[in-house]
Amino acid sequence: MVTSHADSRPLLARATDDLHHAVEQTPLGQALADGSVTVDQYHLWLSSLWHIHVHIDPETPTSLRRWFALSTDINTLGRVPRPTMATIAYTSMMHSAEASDAAIYVLGGATLMGGPVLAKALGPAGLPIAHLVMTPAEKKRALADWRPYRQREDLCGHARQCFRALIDVAYECW
Repeated sequence: MVTSHADSRPLLARATDDLHHAVEQTPLGQALADGSVTVDQYHLWLSSLWHIHVHIDPETPTSLRRWFALSTDINTLGRVPRPTMATIAYTSMMHSAEASDAAIYVLGGATLMGGPVLAKALGPAGLPIAHLVMTPAEKKRALADWRPYRQREDLCGHARQCFRALIDVAYECW
C-alpha cells in the first residue's frame, strides 16, 4: 500500500485503502457500479450484507442500521435472505466489540460514501435500493454517528478482515 505523506485521512482509512479498492475492483463490484449485476448476484450480495447487519445492528447507532432496509430490498426481489458461505464464515468469527465496530465502520462508510453512486446505477437498472437511500437529514445524522468509528485506530486489523470477507463474498456471488 502506497500512501502520500500529504494524506490527511485517518489511519483507519489509509490502512484499509488497498482492500477498499480491491472490493470495488472485483467483477461483482464493477457490475454493481455499472448496474449490470444480475438479480441472482444482487440477491446474494444483499443477503450477505443483511446477514452481517443481523449481527452488528443491535450494537449499531440507529442511523447506520440497514437490516430493515436490506430486508425490504430482498423482499422486493421476491426472495428470502440466502447469505454466502463466506459471509457465514466471517460472522462466525466476530467475537469482539472491535470486530463489530470495524464492520460498522466498513459497511457504514460503504452506505454513506458508495451508496449514492451505486443507487444511481442500480435504481435505473430496476433493482431495489432502499438500503442505499437516505434523506439529507438522515445522512447528516448517520455521518455524525459514523465519524467516531473512522477515528478508531484500534480497528485496523478487524476492518481489514471485514474488507477481505467482502472480497470473498463478492467472488462467491459472482
